[in-house]
Amino acid sequence: LGGAMALYRAAFRSTGIIQVEDIQDVVDYGHAFRSGRLPRGNRLAIITISGGAGILMTDEIIAGGMQLAALQPATLEKLREFVPSFGSLQNPVDVTAAIFNDTTLINKTMQAIIADEGVDAIALINASLQGELADKVAREIVAAAATTDKPVFACWSARDETAREAYGALDAARIPHYKSPVRCGKALAAMSWYAEAKRRNASHRNEKPLATTSAAAKKLLAGRTTDVAEYEAKRILAEYGIPVTQEALAASVDEAVAAAKRIGYPVAIKIQSPDISHKTEAKAVRLGIADDAGLRAAYDEVVANSRAYRADAKIEGVLIQEMVKGGVEAILGVTNDPLFGPAVMFGLGGIFAEVLKDVAFRLAPVTPSVAREMIEEIKGYPVLAGARGKAPADVDALADAIVKLSALALDLKDTLAELDINPLFVMDKGQGVKAADALIKPKA
Repeated sequence: LGGAMALYRAAFRSTGIIQVEDIQDVVDYGHAFRSGRLPRGNRLAIITISGGAGILMTDEIIAGGMQLAALQPATLEKLREFVPSFGSLQNPVDVTAAIFNDTTLINKTMQAIIADEGVDAIALINASLQGELADKVAREIVAAAATTDKPVFACWSARDETAREAYGALDAARIPHYKSPVRCGKALAAMSWYAEAKRRNASHRNEKPLATTSAAAKKLLAGRTTDVAEYEAKRILAEYGIPVTQEALAASVDEAVAAAKRIGYPVAIKIQSPDISHKTEAKAVRLGIADDAGLRAAYDEVVANSRAYRADAKIEGVLIQEMVKGGVEAILGVTNDPLFGPAVMFGLGGIFAEVLKDVAFRLAPVTPSVAREMIEEIKGYPVLAGARGKAPADVDALADAIVKLSALALDLKDTLAELDINPLFVMDKGQGVKAADALIKPKA
C-alpha cells in the first residue's frame, strides 16, 4: 500500500506542493497564481451564458475539492432585479445571451455575487464572445474585479485574433482566462487546494508533535534481522501507549489452558514464529475457542500446520488471546522510506485497504489534527462516523493511536523498516481501540 507515489503525495500535501498531470497544467496554474489572489475558502460562484459549460466547470471544481457556493437570499433578490426571467438565478447563474443587448449585465451580476460573504471566488463563462462586444464585456469584468480581492477567473473560447483587445484587458488586470471550462475549473481547484494547504499548515505549526522514547523497545530491536512476530511486536506497541489485546505466550498446551482460564473463554490462538508472517495462510490461527478440550485440540493443530507449512520455522510459542467483540476493523502501518523517513498509514481493514486501496499516508511526525485529517479523508470514513444508524466509533482514540504510532516510528527510525497493525479494532465511542495483530520488519 505504501508505494513511492503514495509517499510523494503525502509529502506534497504536508508542504503544499501542487501535483500536475500534464505540462498544460503548469501553464494554466501559472496563469492562476499570477493573479496574486488566493480564495479564503472553496466556495465558487459561476456566472455563465452557457448552461452546458457551467455544468462542465461544476464537475471539474467538485472533483478538485471545491464546491458551488449557496447564494444568500439577499443575493438572489438582487439578481432577480436584472437577470432575465428565462435565465437561472441558482449557481451556476445563467445570464443567457441577454448580455448581447446589455453588456452591463455582467458587471451587475458580478457586483451582487462579490458582495455575498458565502462566495470565495468567481468564474465567468463567456463562450466565444469576440470583437467589440468582447471588448465591452472584458472592461465590465475588469471594473468589477477591481472592487474585490476575491479571485476572478474567466473561461473564454474565442480565438486570440478575434478577441485580442478583450484578452489584453484581462491580462493587464491579471485576470486568468482559459479556452475551456474544464481547464478553468481545474486551475481554480488547484489554487483553492493550495490556499487550503497554507491555512492548514499554518494551524499545524501551533501543534507540538508527541515525542517519546522507549529503551526497552530499542533493546528488543537492536541487532534484529528477522521479523518480529505478533507477541513481541505488540509489546513494543504497548511501550508507546498503543492499547493491545489481553494475551499470553504459551510454550506448552498446559500453559495455554492456564492462560485461557486467566483471560477467560472464548479465546483465539495463533502460532508465533518470525518465519511465518502470514499465519492464516499457514492455517495456524483458530478463533472462538470455548473450552479446555477445544483449546487442547486447537493447540496441537496449529503447531502441526505450522510445521507442515514450513518445517524449519522457529516456533516461539502459541499466543493465547482474548476474542474482541464488536468494533470496526482498521489497519495502521509504518514504512521507513530512505528518502522521506518514517511515514504513517491508516485505512479500514478488509476490502477497504486490500482491494480499494482506500488509505491515507502522512510523513511523521503526525499531530492530533493531522491524524483526524487522515481519518476523515478516506472514503470509508462514514463507517467510523456511524453510517446507517450504527453507533459512531471512537475516532478520538483512533487518532490518539495514530499519533502514538508516529512517535514510535520516529523513535525507532534507525532500526525499524516496516510495521503493520492489522487489525486495530476501533470500538464504539468512548471505548477505545485495541491492536489485535501486529508485525514488525527490522532494517536489514
